[in-house]
Amino acid sequence: MNTQENVHEYADEQPLMPARRQEQIKQMITANGSVSVIEVVNRFAVSKATARRDLDDICRSGEFTRTHGGATLYASSATYDKPHEDKMKMNYEQKIRIGRKAAEYIQNGDTIIIDSGTTGYALSQCLENKKQITVITNDLFIALNTVLDPSSSLIVLPGQRHDLTKVIIGKQAEDMLHNIRVVKFFMTADAICLESGVTEVNLLESGIKDAMVKAAQEIILIADSSKFEKKSLISVLPDLRKVRRIITDDGLSVALQKRYGQLAEVVVV
Repeated sequence: MNTQENVHEYADEQPLMPARRQEQIKQMITANGSVSVIEVVNRFAVSKATARRDLDDICRSGEFTRTHGGATLYASSATYDKPHEDKMKMNYEQKIRIGRKAAEYIQNGDTIIIDSGTTGYALSQCLENKKQITVITNDLFIALNTVLDPSSSLIVLPGQRHDLTKVIIGKQAEDMLHNIRVVKFFMTADAICLESGVTEVNLLESGIKDAMVKAAQEIILIADSSKFEKKSLISVLPDLRKVRRIITDDGLSVALQKRYGQLAEVVVV
């Protein structure tokens, strides 16, 4: 089918608002690794100028790279850390949806660990109505900005502050975790793949991640779809069969949902 025919195919559909169209284009790039201007034109029945403008807007976040004919994922691996403020801008709406869904799995009276990172932060903002829960974290953004019911409490792990990411690291935090047992660990990730499991950029946080995994009865992995089928530097959970549930957004392709679903329950929002 040529370009003109594809345009006619979508001509009778209600045009999408630019923001919604751009979110769908991001999902296309995440699922396929790249997208071309022509593919955007055909899929959304827009002009080439509009398609190029959408791709320019999308690539300003730094998550995607603009190419001559379209856009690609920034990289096939995650190899460096970013400040919290920069991470929060990436896939913001997806993280909010994931956080809300993850909060549904927290029962009154639960003791939980929330991992550092912006998806964990999104979860932490959905806990105000939970009763008698105990939240343990090493993320200072979570510690300072989470509102809890008066019957609940939040414990910040002791140790050294990592200035770039504003998380607590070090042996003191790991030692405290070795003496803790919680119902659920909500784990975030820099990168996830079927072959290598969960991997992280920061070596300094890997010991804490390992201690959090060992402290939990149940591991719930919360990550937006851009994190999947990528590898980073440090292995923190090579066996995804230890994960009870994966909560992600609908940018993860159906094929990958099925493959990850063979290892853990996959919840898509």
